[in-house]
Amino acid sequence: MSVLVRAAQVLLGRALHADQEVLVDDGVIVAIGSRGELGDAAPVLEGSVLAPGYIDLHVHALDGRGLIGEVDVDGLSRALLSRGVTSFLAT
Repeated sequence: MSVLVRAAQVLLGRALHADQEVLVDDGVIVAIGSRGELGDAAPVLEGSVLAPGYIDLHVHALDGRGLIGEVDVDGLSRALLSRGVTSFLAT
């Protein structure tokens, strides 16, 4: 299944590029281009900035959820994800 993501800015390398579209096919990015360059399909998702997720290599807890006191790994995962963290090392 193909998904077209349209963003006001896309982080490519170390620079933000304006008005970009990203075509994702079966979970894999297959093309990145300027707005309208990837065809006229309606975007499924529109956002302001599209960037890779963060990785937190040392986390105990966030928003009262985590590994201190009552263990809540699912709650910690959701709290981190809401801030752009897609992977973490629980310490």
